[in-house]
Order: sequence, then C-alpha cells, then structure tokens
Amino acid sequence: MRKSWLLPFFLSGAAGLIYEVAWSRMLGLVFGTSALAISTVLIVFMGGMSLGSYLLGKVTDKVKAPFLFYGLLEAGIGFLCLFVPILLSNVSEIYKNFYPALQNSFLLLSLVRLALVILVLLPPTFLMGGTFPAFSAGYTRLGEAGKDLGTIYAVNTSGAVVGTLLAGFVLLPNLGLSTTIKIAVGLNLFVFLLSLILPKGEETIRESEALPIVYPPSTATLAMLAIGLSGFSAMALEVAWTRALHMVFGITTYAFTTMLASFLIGLVVGSAIIARFIERVKDLALLLAIVEIAAGFTASLLSRIIDQLPIVFLWLFKYTHNNFFLFYLCQFVICSLVLLIPTSLFGASFPIATRIVLSSKEEFASRVGKVYAYNTLGNILGSFISGFLLIKYLGAGGIITIACLINALAGGIMLKGAIMTPKGRLKELGGVLIAVLIFIAVPIRWNIERLTSGVYLYAPYYLGEGSFSEAVRKMEEREIIYYKDSVTSTITVLRGFQNGVPALALQIDGKTEASSFGDLTTQYMVAHLPLLLHPNPQKVMIIGLASGCTLGAALCHPVNRIDCAEIEPAMLEASRFFKDVNEEYWKDSRARVIIEDGRNYLALTPEKYDCIISEPSNPWISGLGNLFTKEFYEICKDHLTDGGIFALWVPAYITSLEDFKGIIATATSVFPFVTAWNYPPIFADVIVICSNKPFKFSLDEVERKIKDNPRLKNNLSRINIHDVWDFLWGYLLPDETIRMFSQGSPLNTDNLPRIEFSAPKWLYKGINRDVLTELYTLARNPLIPGELKIVKRDTLYHIPLLHYSAKGKIEKTELFIHKEWGWNDGGFWSNSHIYLSLKIDGKTTYLRPKGENNIWR
Repeated sequence: MRKSWLLPFFLSGAAGLIYEVAWSRMLGLVFGTSALAISTVLIVFMGGMSLGSYLLGKVTDKVKAPFLFYGLLEAGIGFLCLFVPILLSNVSEIYKNFYPALQNSFLLLSLVRLALVILVLLPPTFLMGGTFPAFSAGYTRLGEAGKDLGTIYAVNTSGAVVGTLLAGFVLLPNLGLSTTIKIAVGLNLFVFLLSLILPKGEETIRESEALPIVYPPSTATLAMLAIGLSGFSAMALEVAWTRALHMVFGITTYAFTTMLASFLIGLVVGSAIIARFIERVKDLALLLAIVEIAAGFTASLLSRIIDQLPIVFLWLFKYTHNNFFLFYLCQFVICSLVLLIPTSLFGASFPIATRIVLSSKEEFASRVGKVYAYNTLGNILGSFISGFLLIKYLGAGGIITIACLINALAGGIMLKGAIMTPKGRLKELGGVLIAVLIFIAVPIRWNIERLTSGVYLYAPYYLGEGSFSEAVRKMEEREIIYYKDSVTSTITVLRGFQNGVPALALQIDGKTEASSFGDLTTQYMVAHLPLLLHPNPQKVMIIGLASGCTLGAALCHPVNRIDCAEIEPAMLEASRFFKDVNEEYWKDSRARVIIEDGRNYLALTPEKYDCIISEPSNPWISGLGNLFTKEFYEICKDHLTDGGIFALWVPAYITSLEDFKGIIATATSVFPFVTAWNYPPIFADVIVICSNKPFKFSLDEVERKIKDNPRLKNNLSRINIHDVWDFLWGYLLPDETIRMFSQGSPLNTDNLPRIEFSAPKWLYKGINRDVLTELYTLARNPLIPGELKIVKRDTLYHIPLLHYSAKGKIEKTELFIHKEWGWNDGGFWSNSHIYLSLKIDGKTTYLRPKGENNIWR
C-alpha cells in the first residue's frame, strides 16, 4: 500500500512541467521572448522552488502528518495556478504603464520585469519547492533513506518527462494554453484528494531511531557544495547541448520538447539505478566523487561526437521522415543515447548527496530541502551565466568544457570527504582526476560546416539523387565567413555562387533566413509595397533585421524615421556582410535598430506608425508562432495611424492548405481591407497587405515615386522592377477574393497557436501544390483596387508597340491582371499579363501592353 503514494508524486511531477511549459509561453506574450525575458521567468520559477524547499523543509519537520501537509501544498499550488492567467492580465497592464518611462534604462526595466514575474510566479513555485521535502518526510524510511530518496526522485522526474511530452505533443496543440493549465490544476487537486483517501504512512520515517550511517558535518557541507556545482554544470550543459542539438534536430517546438524529455529521462534512469544499491555502499562520499568525475568525463567525451549527428540524421531521415511520430521518436532515441550516460550520473548524484547530508529524523525534511535548494540554486546560476555570458564569449563548445571541468572539480572536492576509503586509493583516484581534467581541458573542435548545415531542413537537398557520401560532402563543402554562438541562436554567413555570380546567405541555427539572391525580391518588396501604396509614409516599424535588406529598402523612400526591432544582437554584425544589397543601413541616421522582441516592443510602445512591416521566419519555428496570431495582428492594427498599412510575409510552401488559409483568415478577421501580392522568382512567398481603410492609391503616384527617386529606382532594378507595371505584375488577390479563399478557416490565436504545432508536420512534404493551385486559380483576373488614374491625352492612349486611338466618349476604365501558371520539371512557374478595359460608347475593348518592361504611358 505504501507504494500507492508514488502515483500522486508522479502526477505532481507531470503537473509541474506542464506549468513550466505553459507559463513560459504565457509570460513570453507579456514580457517578450528575448533571452533575458525567458531567463527572468526561469530564474523566478527555479528560485521560488529553491526558496520553498529550503523554508518549507524546516516547516515539515514540525508537522506530525507530512503526507497531509504535502497534499495541502498540492491543493495550494492548484488554487494559485488557477489565478495565474488572471494575474498576468493585470501585470501586463502594469508593465505596459512602466515601459515607456523605463525603456531606455536596461537595469530598471529588468528589475521591474523581475519584480512582476516574482509577483505572479513566486507563490505557486514556493509551494512547489516544498513538495519534495514534505513527500520525502512522509514516504522515506530512515533505515532505507537512500533507496527511498532515489525512488521518489525517479518517480517525480518520470512524471516530469510525461508532462513535457503531453504538453508539447498533445495538450497545447489540441487544447490550447488555458485548458492545458486547467488540466495541470486538476492534477494538483486530484493529488490533494488522494492525500485524503490513501493510507497514511507518517510512521515510516520513525520506524528506526537513527540512520545506519551518519556522515560528519564537514562531509555534509562538501556534499552540498558538490551538488550545487553539479546543478550549475547540469544546467550549463543543457544550455549548450540544446544549442548544438537544435542545429541537428531542428528548431520546431516538437524538437525542443524531444530534447528536454531526453535530458529528463537520463535523470530518471540514474536515480532509479542508484536507488537499487545505494544502501550497500559503505562510503557514499567516495561514490559521489566518482559519479561527479564520471559525469564530467562522459559529458565531455560524448559531446565531441555531436558534429557526427548530422550524418546520423541523414540516415534517420531516409527511413522515418514520412511518419511524423516515428521521426520524432527516433530523434528522442538518438538524443537519449548521446545524453543518457552523463544525465544518468546527474540523476544519481542528487539522492547520494541527500543521503550524505541526512543526520537525524528531527531534521530530515529540512536537510532534504536544503540539498534541493542548493542544487536548484546551481541550476539558476548555470542557466544565467552560461546563457548570457559564456555563450557569447566561449560558444556552446566552451560552455561544455567549463561545465565538465566544474563537475570533475566537484568530484575532487568530495574526495576530501571520503572518510572510509584508504588514503592510497584516494591518491589513485586523484591521479585519475588529473587525467580527466587534462582530457576535458582539450578544446572541443566540431566540424562547423557539417554542424550548421541545417540538415534537419535541407536533408532532401543533401540526399538528392546522389550517394550518401555525396550528401555528406555537400554538407561539408560550405564556405562559412561568419560564425557566432549568440544569446538566442547560432548565426552563420555563407559565401558561394549563384548562377556564376558571388552570393551570400545568412543562416540562423542552420536555416537560411536571408540571401543576396533569390528571396532578395521578397526582402525588398515587403518594404516597397506598403511604402509605395501609402500616400505619404513618414514613420515605419520593421520587425526583424536579418540581413538588413528590408530595412535598407525602406530607407530608399523619403521617410523620417524607421524603427527596426531585432531580438538577436549578433544580427548587427552579420548584416554588415550584406552591405552591397542592404544600402548600408547603419550609415543612415533615420534608422534605429532596437534589440528587443518585436512583438513585445510594439505592444508596449505608445508610438503609432504609418507602415508596420513584419517579415518573421517560418511559423513552424518554435517561438515565432506568436507573430502569426490574431492578438499580434490586433497589436499592429492598434499601432497604425489612420489609413496606415501593415505588411506581412506569409510562406505558401511546405505548408498545408489549411494552415495557409488559417494565417490569411486570421489577418482578415482583424483588418477590414486585405490584398495579397507575390513576385518571382519565389512564387510561394506571399506578401499580405492589410489596412484599416480601403486602399486608394494612384498608379500615377506610384510611377512618380519610382521615377523621381534614383535611389529607389536603383534598388528596385536589382529585382527587375523598373516601373509601375512591373510593380503591378505581383498583384495576386483582391480583398473580396482573399476573404472567400480563407472563409471558414480556424483562427490562429495566442491561446491556441495551431500553426506553430501543425506546420512542422509539413516540413518534409515539399511545396504543396494544393496551396499554389488554389491561389493562382483565384488570381486569374483580379481587379486592381483603389483609384485608377491613367495618363490620357484627350482620348489617345499610347502603348509602346501598340497604338490605339479611341474616338468617342470613354465611359469606364478598368485594369486587370491575368495570371498564367503551371508546373514543369523546374517547379512552379507564373506569368502576369496586364489588360486595360475601355468602355467607349457602350462597347468594351481590352488592350494589352507589350514589351519586356510592360511600360504604359
């Protein structure tokens, strides 16, 4: 019957990880998804647990019924967590009021953010921290304290693994944030009910008067120091491993969930194994020393093969990519094989250290809570220092070296506490320690070309029709001219040739985000379209810097100011390599780059803009789905001036028809006037133009803007747009058609970000013909919106290579674009033909301009 109590502790672990995943998303919507904002959430989450375990552990020692006390803590957690969303809505308003006054003071704004997160998360996380010592006090028998502690740690962490997988693969994708949190609350309350009905076991901790072995206070102190250092190392390694493995297994929300679960499963295995024989070990201090040294050695050894994993991924891709769950299951297995040994050793170290620290039944829970607090404090410092300082200066490989050295040194510290081991054997272990330290200190040298090859996305390209060895050669024959492990991601700039012309590509975590060819048209036109369509744009907001091409294109217009929000600081350095195509934006005083989460900045600033331009990466990337939600579009709408224009890039490739329609439907649910545009050579890059008011643009005015601005004309000529007719070539869908196209599709919201979870499932299916076929079928004859003003000389229209003289009264003029499209061996192709409809004396005539440039005067 005693083991029945393991079920509620398992459920408690599951609820805890569900909260962590859900809260990270919710707080990211309030405080942003910058590295500092995320770290603030993590610090408060872990800090609350550390404080709770330390203080509530002392309280537990004074409680006569620890199981009931544990149940009350679970009920308190559920009750407080139920109100977290309500608190967040109020905190959001407070933060919004503080932001304008403090946005230029990094320190003060960070302190305000920290204080508000503490207000929301400290109460429930404080109670969470107290659950481990309280449950331990009720469940553990003093005669088998080490075994029981190892067992309950394994069970609780097993629940965390299940909670992680449930949240990432089932609850959030299907039920949304609010329901996911309610389910976690339900688990807490269910655990409370179990605490009332399950047989009580308070007597178990008092079955014997004393522990079989009590270690001296000096050894206990060394154990707490070692477990704190181990906590630092474990979290630093998690930061570094996550960064490196992202470049192998991808940056989808599913890949992140898989890696986190792989890390946690090692903790389960280690604690479960140590629980079986810990009571038979005579010198636990020596065992802890060996475990810590082994953890450092194996982590360093196995980390050196991470750059071989892209090759493993290629093989994995060949056999599993058509089955979504099998694909991620295999990723989980591969991650676990790499991480299993070192993380198992981390899992074993906690129950060993806790058993060493225990001294009596009177201080049982407080000692358990103290060890838990030290370990969690190490986690906090490891996450913050590695994520903000070490990653910028040492990179992921450097963090691994430092973390492994700390682990080995923690083992060396524990050798001093090994009081039951002969000195001769300790000297031998000291020699082993020195050898391990020398091995770890040898720098990790990864094959950067292979590691940053983006194999998780470009595996179909690398495999192609060639051999496996040719695929590997393709990955390795890339010329990297810039590489940076930065705060949020790994940035690389590649140099190569495109059609015999020198070309550059900018990659984030191995995925190409910008280039000096191909998608340069989209990078330019997402800026030119809104600025040419707006009658007089003066203030512009751009979300995302990347190569700086969009910002540079916007600066070609006579605007007064452009604010560009970029979340990754290293992008400022990387964009300098694109000076030939980004107009050297840093030399223009009108441009201001703000290192901040773009959505968060826009939501908090009181500024209003004539044009807001959003060109995020693909919505399948973890964390970017919030730039495609209804709430984000509402923020943009609220920050537009009267008649302002919002421009949004939407990918119509490797996406399902339902997802694409969902993105469009979400935009049309917010903005009353929406049109769609696209330009060659990438026909699946769609630019959605939205406004609060009907589009009223003059073709004469657009032509004048191009003709009278040499800098703008030169910029447009790089992408083969020379005049207003080339500009109109990209018109795809008018408002009424685009609404018909997306009608009835489910909306993408902050609470249920469908696209972020569904889009990764289409990642390897290639260009979806259904999307482009339906788009271009509807785009055969769209009527140009707005004010149509054709230059006329009485009734004479002059078209190069076509002269047409009309005698009589022109009753009506309309402009049409006819789209021709299809598929061939080279992929999708499209052509646009412009027609003028003249209604003269009741008779309609259609004219088509000729000539390569479609010039019509």
